[in-house]
Amino acid sequence: MWLGLAGLALLVVRLICAARMELIPQEAYYWVYSQHPDLGYFDHPPMVAWMVWIGTALLGKGEMAVRLCPVLLWLGSWWLQWLTARLWFGERAGWWTVVLFNFAPVFFAPSFFAMTEAPLIFFWMVTLHAITKAVQTQRTGWWLWAGVGVGCAMLSKYTAGILGASLMLWLLLSPRLRFWLLRPQPWLALAISVAVFSPVIIWNAQHQWASFLYHPSRTSEMQPHVLYHSLRFWLIQAGLCTPWLFALMAAAAVVAVRRGWFMRRENWSFAAAFSLPLLLFFAVESITVSVRPNWTVPAFLSLLPAAAAFWTERLGDPSEPVRRRWRLAGWIGGAASILAMIAQLIWLGWGFPRIPYGEAGGWRQLAREVSAAQAGLAQTTGQKPFVLDVDRYFIAAEMGFYTGQADECINDYALGSMGVGYRFWTDLRTLQGRPAIAVLTRPRRKDLALLASRFQRVGPPKPVEVSTHQHTIRTFYLVDCHGYSAQPVTKPLPPPAAP
Repeated sequence: MWLGLAGLALLVVRLICAARMELIPQEAYYWVYSQHPDLGYFDHPPMVAWMVWIGTALLGKGEMAVRLCPVLLWLGSWWLQWLTARLWFGERAGWWTVVLFNFAPVFFAPSFFAMTEAPLIFFWMVTLHAITKAVQTQRTGWWLWAGVGVGCAMLSKYTAGILGASLMLWLLLSPRLRFWLLRPQPWLALAISVAVFSPVIIWNAQHQWASFLYHPSRTSEMQPHVLYHSLRFWLIQAGLCTPWLFALMAAAAVVAVRRGWFMRRENWSFAAAFSLPLLLFFAVESITVSVRPNWTVPAFLSLLPAAAAFWTERLGDPSEPVRRRWRLAGWIGGAASILAMIAQLIWLGWGFPRIPYGEAGGWRQLAREVSAAQAGLAQTTGQKPFVLDVDRYFIAAEMGFYTGQADECINDYALGSMGVGYRFWTDLRTLQGRPAIAVLTRPRRKDLALLASRFQRVGPPKPVEVSTHQHTIRTFYLVDCHGYSAQPVTKPLPPPAAP
């Protein structure tokens, strides 16, 4: 009863936050994806765009519409967590897995933000549950569902491809299940996953393999201070989970390796095989590239049931002092998780503290200021100005959503950069000769010079203060630009001096 009430309360909190919080820039960017339906996109597979498109088709425009599918997928994910954990570790561990899943900060943001991790977590769990049923019932149909799950997970994020390697590792290290490697079902599942993933292959074939080439290129040479970056990676993982839950899952991982890979216990081997390869992959990757915190999220999904089983074992210890210590640790860890989730809400929703993330909140007000500036410039020039984001995509995406002009808000692709996804749906020829309102986070001389190289005339930056809940959070600068040229103008004027 209490678990159901807690789940209902969490659902209400998520729905309220989903409806009231402004979109974070990544969500707005995926909304722009959805305004240009396609089989794939430059920097991500298409599932997140399809998910946003479904929500907006059902509810119209609005934050709740963008976040509808993530909330629904979260409900499905914790249901699949309970079913899968119960099959491997028993009823009690299954309920504790649901508790950990719902209160783990690492899964909080994807439970209602429109992020690639929202569908990735759901379809990862579809895969884990289907594989579990396939080996326990030996029914071919579950293998087919596993193939669909892997394919849909890969349509959500490319890292899901490691599921196939994890499956092979698990079967190889499980003597009783090794015969499946000689049976057609797992290989049929692999073929189905490729077929489901084929839209991305088709899109890449039509676009010079742009997405497939982009992601490997993000790995550069080995970074200096390897030890620092490796330690930083693991500290971020601990912070993402809270140190208490990370320590519990780390202990469960050690137990899973010992019991699963050395004592041949399939349930513990399952937990290790579907988590450690992805974690170790990104641990090595952190030596050459900055690994973002959300990239490792699915690695913790199979560790949660193992952590829950390990936790229930400790609570059942014959020694009362031991049980008391573990219960106390549980209360402390639960309080820490709740505080961490609240901190995430404040940080992602309202941008406080601004370091290291200062792009939350204030977008509605900025959109009003930009729309007013567009109207003023249109009256002066007799042409409709487009909105130009001098940065990568944050401002262009947010202004596209909050001004309702997705195709009139362009990122720095208009200034000659690679342009990420914008270059695949923006025809710069349609902007030729038009005025623009450029939006800058800072009036840097190099940005003003870049504007001067593409426009016949560039006005001075005008500061605009953006606030949320009567609290000023940052200042933007709007620049009137006249006469856009898709190619650099022959004699750019000197840029105006920054204020």
